[in-house]
Amino acid sequence: SAAYVLSEHARISEAGKRMADLVTNFIDPAQFEAEPAAMEAVEVPPELEADAEVSEEDDEGATESADTGPDPVEVAQRIAALQDQYEILVTHLREHGPTAESTQTEQQALVHLFLQFKFAPRVIVELGEQLRRTVEDIRRHERQIMDFCVNRAGMSRRDFLQVFQEHETDADWIDKQIRAKRKHSATMARHREDIIKLQEQLLQLESATLLPLATIKEINR
Repeated sequence: SAAYVLSEHARISEAGKRMADLVTNFIDPAQFEAEPAAMEAVEVPPELEADAEVSEEDDEGATESADTGPDPVEVAQRIAALQDQYEILVTHLREHGPTAESTQTEQQALVHLFLQFKFAPRVIVELGEQLRRTVEDIRRHERQIMDFCVNRAGMSRRDFLQVFQEHETDADWIDKQIRAKRKHSATMARHREDIIKLQEQLLQLESATLLPLATIKEINR
């Protein structure tokens, strides 16, 4: 996530370490148009994870002639732009919510800046791990909600998938299902607080990643 990259930049700067430990190069934004696949998530193959481990060993035996990465001044400028856009997005999320058009515009602006960095292998591995953990958390919470609605309340799985999709963090969703007065509504009412708590946990994941759940799932595909 952008938060992790910003934190790592601060840590590396304070420790006086090589900026190549974070960023190895920059990517021309024009490539985003020429190569749409670059906008998709980078899957971390086993060999890349191995490269990340080897790179840590190489650091220990690095010589003075080792590549120190891109110009630290340029890195600092680009990181500053990323930090500014990150703060703008946080403000929009707080004031307008994750589904507002203005928020989504700022999210795209942050992604555009983020994709201009070519990160070190260890950073790519960590970002991939963060994504996997987040998706696992999302799926766990959604399965628990489905358990309340389908297994306990008796809603059909098909109906649940139809009405729950795109409403995962909608605080009014459960009340709409209760007001529908279907055969499962009464049981769902008894589990209302449990379902809302799980939806709040999903909302916290959105806030932590600065991305809607749908976007997180799309990146993971």
